[in-house]
Amino acid sequence: MADKVVMPKQGNSVESCVIDEWKKKEGDAVAVGDIICEAETDKSTIEVESTAAGTILKILYKEGADVPVMLPIAIVGTPGEDIAALIAESGAPAPAAPAAPAAASAAAPAAEPAKAEPAAAATGSAGSQAAVSPRARNLAAKGGVDLSSVEPTGPKGRVIERDVKAALEGHQPLTPTALAAVGEGVVVPASGSGIGGRVLLRI
Repeated sequence: MADKVVMPKQGNSVESCVIDEWKKKEGDAVAVGDIICEAETDKSTIEVESTAAGTILKILYKEGADVPVMLPIAIVGTPGEDIAALIAESGAPAPAAPAAPAAASAAAPAAEPAKAEPAAAATGSAGSQAAVSPRARNLAAKGGVDLSSVEPTGPKGRVIERDVKAALEGHQPLTPTALAAVGEGVVVPASGSGIGGRVLLRI
């Protein structure tokens, strides 16, 4: 019989978690205790374990989704099982939901872009310290990335780990001295003059 795997509760003050990365995909076999995804709270990163054994029949949320705790995030069972009722009970976004905005945009092509532009501006201005996940902040500190220059893709304009990874692509590692200078307004080049392109600090 199919069963739901829920987003675990992480303390009394945590109301939701952002799914950072799925470690399993639909069709994968899992055992109880297997890590199926990583998620982030405002303070830490957690590994979500499967509470059921079987095959992942349905993943209910995409990476980057902000999921309230104790809501189902996946359904595990036997291939071929009818899980329509479990999906309906889960409270997850319906698969057909994305089609509604598409239809609305076709009916009013001029109005849709006008709404999208302010949203994009709001996302850019949300790149503050409060809108950065702990994991993204740590990675940015290690890699010498200026968070204000990172394009956020998380919910509500939040910078998450994959955004910092994208910003780090093509950049060589920094020496400790160069890394310490990043906070002083130093622009980090894609490649330095050190061994293997390592970025050095020159006085």
